[in-house]
Amino acid sequence: MRYAILLLTEAQEDLDRLRAFERAMALDAIETHLRHLPRLESRSRIKRLRGRDGEYRLRIGAALRAFYRVEGNEVLVLRVMAKDETAEYYGGES
Repeated sequence: MRYAILLLTEAQEDLDRLRAFERAMALDAIETHLRHLPRLESRSRIKRLRGRDGEYRLRIGAALRAFYRVEGNEVLVLRVMAKDETAEYYGGES
């Protein structure tokens, strides 16, 4: 199944704040890992977040994380942020 990927306003603003190569890396990872199997968890790449009701985290390299939710055939990218910002925003899930 092919999922539509939608960036929420906050996620787009997060991407706009990144340097060009980080933005390209993030968009490539989102396309590669979320287009077809967004719920496929792995030890290091995709993790379902406990206590966040259907939200997932995509690890993008060592420094970036994308948070998203799957609704039907759509992947809603909620935020894209540096790893060190995730603890404050999501209560420790990095």
